[in-house]
Amino acid sequence: MKKLLLTSVAGVALIAAGSANAADLRAPVYKAPPPVAAPAPVFSWSGCFVGAHVGWGWGKKDVRSFDIDSEGNLSTAASGKIDTSGAIFGGQVGCDYQFGLGKGFGGGPGAWVIGVQGSIAGTDINGFGADPVDPTDQSLRVKIDSLSSVTGRLGYAGLFPQMLIYVRGGGAWVHERWDLQDASFAFAFETPEVTRTRSGWTVGAGVEWAFAPNWSAFIEWDHYDFGNKNVILASRFDHQFGLDAKERFETVKIGVNYRFNWLFGKAAPVTARY
Repeated sequence: MKKLLLTSVAGVALIAAGSANAADLRAPVYKAPPPVAAPAPVFSWSGCFVGAHVGWGWGKKDVRSFDIDSEGNLSTAASGKIDTSGAIFGGQVGCDYQFGLGKGFGGGPGAWVIGVQGSIAGTDINGFGADPVDPTDQSLRVKIDSLSSVTGRLGYAGLFPQMLIYVRGGGAWVHERWDLQDASFAFAFETPEVTRTRSGWTVGAGVEWAFAPNWSAFIEWDHYDFGNKNVILASRFDHQFGLDAKERFETVKIGVNYRFNWLFGKAAPVTARY
């Protein structure tokens, strides 16, 4: 009986000690995995913009003076040239859309950009030259005072996401003023000044660099061609006196654009994974 009692007491003591030790044990501590870093935003040229530019233009006009007699015969005709140059200052507005992302040339599908732009500028492109009919004593003067265009462009941003290399082309318009008071046929006109708006075409190329989330800068070369058109035709003494001019010139522009936040420089939402 005494042995049974001692055995029972020892068993109870062992159970109590085991319970106390188990209470002192702590649950294992597990460290949370580090958060997955979000990828850098994917830069995109998609969006609309407004900006300003300055530059320089230079070119030439091939001119032809002529006199048609009462019988309709060309009695006098002579050709000459007028060199022109001057400053350009204006603004532009447009929109771009980018297809695909990646570096291209083995680094992805490439990043192609298409867009449309309207541009208008005041200019001081002017020049003067000898009157072809009487080059020793008479002269012609001309000034281009405005230039505008509507163009489409195709660009590539696959070399570096923030750099866009592009070409553009479209329609162009120019407004010019001719001073004919020293022309050999000035007597045939009621006024020595003639103003004309001419239409033509333009092509160009450039590089644009996005230096801030909403700002980009560019440098661009453009060629303009306005064809051969009549400047003036007047009748006097049963004769018709006229002047034709073929016009083309080049421009180099630098400028900045402010780009709105419509898809510009934004990435798709990133969900952190653990």
